[in-house]
Amino acid sequence: MKFYVKLTFLLFPLSFLVSCSSQMETIYTPNNNIVAELGDAKITIDDFNDAFLRAGFVSKDAKIDTLAEKREFLRLLVNYRMKLKDAEQRGYSKDPEIIKEFGEYRKSIGAAMLVEKEIVEKEIEKIYDRRKYELRISQIYIKMDSTQADLGLNKAQKILDRINGGEKFEDMLSQFTDDPAGKMNGGDLYYITSGDINIPDMENYLYNTNVGNVCNKVFRTEEGFHIIKVTEKKPRAFGMNVSHILALYKNGNSQPDTLAAKKKIFDAQNELKNGVNFEEVAKKYSDDKVSATKGGSLGVISRGSFVKEFDEVVMNMKEKEVSGIVPTSYGFHIIKINSILPYPSLNEQYESLKKGLDRSGLQLALQNYILSIRDDVGYKLNSSLYETLIAVKDSFYVGDSLFYANIKGKYKDSLFVTIDNKPYVADSLFNFMVNAKDIIAKRFNKKAIDLSHNRYCSDIILQAKALKEYNGNPKFEKILDEYKNGILLFKVNENEIWGKIKVDTLTMRKYWEQTKEKYITKTKVTYREIYLTTAALRDTVYKKLKAGVSFDELIKQSNRPNSEKPKTQFLEEDELAKRAGDLKNVGDYSEPFSYNGGWSIVRLDNKENPRVKTYEEAKAEVSSILQDQQSKALEEEYLNRLRSVYNPKIYPENIKK
Repeated sequence: MKFYVKLTFLLFPLSFLVSCSSQMETIYTPNNNIVAELGDAKITIDDFNDAFLRAGFVSKDAKIDTLAEKREFLRLLVNYRMKLKDAEQRGYSKDPEIIKEFGEYRKSIGAAMLVEKEIVEKEIEKIYDRRKYELRISQIYIKMDSTQADLGLNKAQKILDRINGGEKFEDMLSQFTDDPAGKMNGGDLYYITSGDINIPDMENYLYNTNVGNVCNKVFRTEEGFHIIKVTEKKPRAFGMNVSHILALYKNGNSQPDTLAAKKKIFDAQNELKNGVNFEEVAKKYSDDKVSATKGGSLGVISRGSFVKEFDEVVMNMKEKEVSGIVPTSYGFHIIKINSILPYPSLNEQYESLKKGLDRSGLQLALQNYILSIRDDVGYKLNSSLYETLIAVKDSFYVGDSLFYANIKGKYKDSLFVTIDNKPYVADSLFNFMVNAKDIIAKRFNKKAIDLSHNRYCSDIILQAKALKEYNGNPKFEKILDEYKNGILLFKVNENEIWGKIKVDTLTMRKYWEQTKEKYITKTKVTYREIYLTTAALRDTVYKKLKAGVSFDELIKQSNRPNSEKPKTQFLEEDELAKRAGDLKNVGDYSEPFSYNGGWSIVRLDNKENPRVKTYEEAKAEVSSILQDQQSKALEEEYLNRLRSVYNPKIYPENIKK
């Protein structure tokens, strides 16, 4: 059995444990440090506060941190403690299955905590520190030969060797790069920061290479081979709050008109020089109509948000500075830096950085960490057996008959490795191999053995290191106690409540007959949509609709794929469904309305109004209600029996808000 039940799930949801706790005796005590008693056991105010905190009820946004709710929580805590005492009395903590489950969890949670501390946290800290800076890099690119990959690698390695021998990167680039644009711009790849490159090894090299130097490695990607030079390293702006005024090269008729654009941007610049507010000038002159309505504001941007010409100017400006005229591929800009955002703290960025961690980078860090702790846990490989296994020359596959006869049958009882003074025989490795989907049926050779050995031993090494690290650690022991209590609570609830719930078809149907008016379907509509991306097309299509052109004909002009297919949805599921539901009659269509960056017109094809659900439609709801009713009744019966045994007393006056 796998319990894996969180304590908080079983203890703290009010809907699960609320019972007639008013029957519990409430008295007053002169000892204001005690909030409850269960026979000889006492719950102190510190115990209560700790449980309340771990339940997740205390945070800056907490809405249940009131005195009344704290006192209700106390009653739930007492119920929980009574159940645990009952579970102990029944001997559940000595159940072999529970002991085994707890032992497995002890090892796995310790390993998880160790990985979090030694790998995840350190990787996040490393990325956080690296992202304070950005690197500008250039490359010599050698394309991949689809028939002979080694040719490209050998060519790139010879070029790198020449650079290391004293020849200039720039000379090698002009002679050998296979990137035409790179020959024109010196191989410039612009700026990158930590996390931009999903090749962990490359990032490590880049951040450990001094400005002006070339990474001492040829990097391979799917596209080819890369020799990288770090040309600049500078502090990175986390974000810039930017506004701009844009004069497009094209006029209102979408025709090129550079002279008109220059005149407009010079007029705007002159007004700024005369002291006119930037926001007013943007509203008056800017061809970027979206930002113009907001005084030219583009909001907060970061490196790479806009074209390179714009980006390079912005990222070198100071707070409150207004630029000169900046030409880009779109037109002429005048840029203002409203503010520069400070670099956030590690705590502020921790979760977002964690979500963005590269799995291959973590795996590489984990492998290196495991290698570094082998000696700490007494790892010792039986080299003699290892050499024997990799020397096998027979041609067979993991899991086939020859594998079982020549390898598993012959060496299964031989010592393979010792970790933390515990021997592991080769059979455990062989079993691991046949259960690994990416290893079974592969050729039995050194590669398969090494891959299996590393994976198999990694978990054991981590668990052994974790137990050495965390045994006796208060945080670790508290997590284990919570988990053990969760298992016991699950077991007692299963036996006293969940396992006794019985809901048969006859009872369900009878209940439905008595309460069927409560089970009502939601309004459902079937509709079709014409989606249009431009205002001009919107107006044209709607005008044709009003003139009598059929909706089915005009839907062919929709800018969304598969618009011809009707959609059936509940009103609450989507704005389009709601708009269709607002139409009075089948066949009616809406006026155009703004939706998803464009405009939509919907037609109502069918409407199913609310009605009483059939038994089959309501069966799941009925079953859930009956099970909940039985669960609450069984819960109350069980708690009443426990109260008669433990005679709990609570002292709510000792709880402060």
